Parts: sequence; C-alpha cells; structure tokens
Amino acid sequence: MKRAVFLVLPCLSLFLGSLDSPKSFADDSQKTGVQEFSVEKGFVRGHKGRHGPKGKHGKRGKKGPCGMVGKVGPTGPMGPQGPIGIPGPQGPVGPTGLTGETGPTGATGATGATGATGPIGPTGDVGPLVDATHTYAIEEFVSGGIASGTIGALGWSASNNATISYEAAAPNHPGILNMIPAVAGTSTLYTSPGFTTDVSDSFELNFIVRPNGLIQGMTILSLGLGDNMPSQPTDGIFFQFNGNSPNWQVVTKQGSAIYTQDTLIPAQSGAWTNFKITRNSTGLTFTINGTSFLLTSNIPTGTMTIFIQGNVGTNQVTFNADVDYMSIQWPSLVR
Repeated sequence: MKRAVFLVLPCLSLFLGSLDSPKSFADDSQKTGVQEFSVEKGFVRGHKGRHGPKGKHGKRGKKGPCGMVGKVGPTGPMGPQGPIGIPGPQGPVGPTGLTGETGPTGATGATGATGATGPIGPTGDVGPLVDATHTYAIEEFVSGGIASGTIGALGWSASNNATISYEAAAPNHPGILNMIPAVAGTSTLYTSPGFTTDVSDSFELNFIVRPNGLIQGMTILSLGLGDNMPSQPTDGIFFQFNGNSPNWQVVTKQGSAIYTQDTLIPAQSGAWTNFKITRNSTGLTFTINGTSFLLTSNIPTGTMTIFIQGNVGTNQVTFNADVDYMSIQWPSLVR
C-alpha cells in the first residue's frame, strides 16, 4: 500500500507540472531530470522530459547610448605626391617693398683706355712780368732781317755764307726761317754773343725744326747749346743727325769726353719735329716729340750759346733746315 502511494505521487507531480505556464514548463524541461523516491532506493532520477515549444521573441528594446569616441590613432605615412595641378591665374602685383640697405662698394675695376684729348681752352691773360726768379726768351721768326746779327727778333747771326730767307707761313706755323748751309764746311745759325746761358742753371730749351734732304753719311745737322760759336762746339749739349745712324742722337760733350746715345727715333726729312732739353737737379732730359731720355753723367759746365749747325758734302746742296720756333726759359733763378 505504501509503495502504491509513492508511485502515484510522481505521476501526480508530473500532471500538476504540466498545468503550469509555458515558461515554467520550459524551465522544468531544462532540468537534468526528476528525482523519484522509493523505500528501497530512495530518490532515483527520472527520465528527462521533452522540450516545450519556444516562446515568441519579445519586442526589441530601445537603442542604448553611443559609447565614447575612441582616441585618434597615429597619422599614417604620407602617400606619394599627386600630379601637379593646372597653375591658377596670376594674382595682382603686391605693393613694392621697402628698399634694402645698400651693399658694400665693389672693388674698383681696371682703368679704361685713355680718352681722346679734349679741346684746348682759351689762352689765359698774361700775368705781370715782375717775377725776377723766372725769365724767358722766345723767337717766332716773324720779324727781323736776313743779314748776320739782325736775323729774327733776337738778332741771330749766320756764318760761312749760310743762305738765310723767310718762307710764307704754313698752317700752325706763322713764321718760318730757312737756312741753307754752304757747300763746304760748317754753317751755323746762332744767337748773338751776348745771349748765352750758364748750363749749371735750371732751364728748358725748345726748338721746332723741319730738316729737308737728310742723307745718312752725307749730311750732319746739330741743334742745342754749345760754346766756340760759330765753329763746332768743344763743350755742348745737343741733338744730332750724322752718318753713324739714321736716327736722332743725343750728345753731351766736354772737350774730348763725348757721350752719344741713339734714341732709335728716325730722323725724317720734310717732317716738323719738336725738340726739348731740360736741365734740373736730376740731370739732363732730352725729349723728341714727347719721348724723353734722361742723362746724369758727362754734363758740361760753363756758358753756352743756342745754335743750329749744318754740314754737307760738296754734292749735297739740296740739304736745308726750316726753323719755326725757339724758346728758352729759366724757371728758378736766385737773384
């Protein structure tokens, strides 16, 4: 009897459990089993019941709030440069900026070639002749006679039948005296015996002369300062053309001591030539058409006369000399 009761109880429990809600049934169905009870064995595990039907899905709940934005990750590597786009239109020119500071002056460039000589300005007024330390004499050969002692404004003398005449003026040469030496010997045109200079003083002597008919080895022309006039000087300072060279030479002479230097400047017939001798503390400077030669030895002393001498062979009667100008000045006399 007792055993019958215990068998009924499980069946009743199962029936009553089937009357529960679907959720309760589902919960029970998920249990591992139902324990049965018996006197001999006590509770024993019953068989697992079948799954009940799955219930309907409930409604979706509202979307929850968005989570916080995560941190920005590191910048990835730069990709390759894309193609250059079409240039845009040029914008308007901006305002001019401020002038920058002046940079340092550059190095001076090389000196350019000398330009042409400008025109000579008008001659200034003649100053008063009151300076006793400076005196001069000029001969233009625009006046005077042709007899010895009356030639030119300074009264030049001529020797040994030298033929003296005046020629018509030429452009830039207002007065021209012509001297033709005699056929034999030496003919001399020289200043008067009272017109001498001491060559120890500083002076500057200028001549403008045009020789005609120069022939090397046949004609000799000398001009400058010398003693023993009208013969050839024993002491002198002069230019000379002679048979030793086709060029002008410069000569200093003290008796038998003669120094001659070839200038390498050709003596040209028919050409006006400027001669200058300058005496100062540095020595003697001979200048021909602007080219100078300095001599510092074998310089004679004493008083000398300004002269021009010609010597020709017996068949060279065509040789002569035109004289346009002579001047001498003493710039630093002490008196």
